[in-house]
Amino acid sequence: MNKTQKPKLSGFRKKAAEGFLLGAVVISLFPWAITRWVVIPAVWLLLVLELANVSSWHNKLWDRLPWRARLLMDRPQCPGASNRILPLFVVMTTGLAVSILWLYSSWQFLLVLLINAVFTDVWAQVGGMLAKKRAIRQGRAAPKQFSPDSPNKTWVGVVSGLVGGALSGFVAAWVLVTFCGLGISWFAYPLMLGGPIVVVLGDLFESRLKREVEIKDLSRFFGSHGGACDRLDGLASYLATVALTIYALIYWPWWTWLLVAAWDAIVICELMRPRRRTT
Repeated sequence: MNKTQKPKLSGFRKKAAEGFLLGAVVISLFPWAITRWVVIPAVWLLLVLELANVSSWHNKLWDRLPWRARLLMDRPQCPGASNRILPLFVVMTTGLAVSILWLYSSWQFLLVLLINAVFTDVWAQVGGMLAKKRAIRQGRAAPKQFSPDSPNKTWVGVVSGLVGGALSGFVAAWVLVTFCGLGISWFAYPLMLGGPIVVVLGDLFESRLKREVEIKDLSRFFGSHGGACDRLDGLASYLATVALTIYALIYWPWWTWLLVAAWDAIVICELMRPRRRTT
């Protein structure tokens, strides 16, 4: 390897360091009211801006953006090519904002859900990376790819994410109950078992969108971690589904169960369709 060439692991270390810094900022803002009424709406507006940039409105929007915003956003090669799934993604991001605002009244419960969702993605990346390194070291074939929409996602990584995300949520709940004396509702535990599956679906859903419009990241507002959609794709799908489920468990209106079933069925059916080819 050329001496001037940086090893591939350095990119991972940089991304990990930025991830820990981003997590520290989020945790420090979490208890304050500014997070609920300022930060969350601002992030939601950023999500909408990123989605509008890859929609058929791109040509009307791009020239009106401040030049600093254009530096942090890439031009999609095929804007509007994913208009079939963009409306559902807008609904999903709106569901994320409403869910957080509603669940924030029980911040410890919301914190456990966030840990469950975020660590699903973290353990999926770690598990997939370790499996690939082990396969290369032993001269075996690379782990089987999970979906053509997300080339870096493997079956090993997905299973690692599902197991690791559930365990992380359970550990967080145990710490809050045992050492902090806080209460966690009983229905958090079954939600943390099924929730990671919804995180994976949301992640694949955004990957499908990016492949169709031919763009790597929807923006670079969070450095190497991409934009708001890139970080919150699985979380948006997760919290929107979980909030509907919790509402159904508390108030028992029959229509909420239909919404939960329809929501997940639409996402799954969309992912099962052949990807729209743009070239």
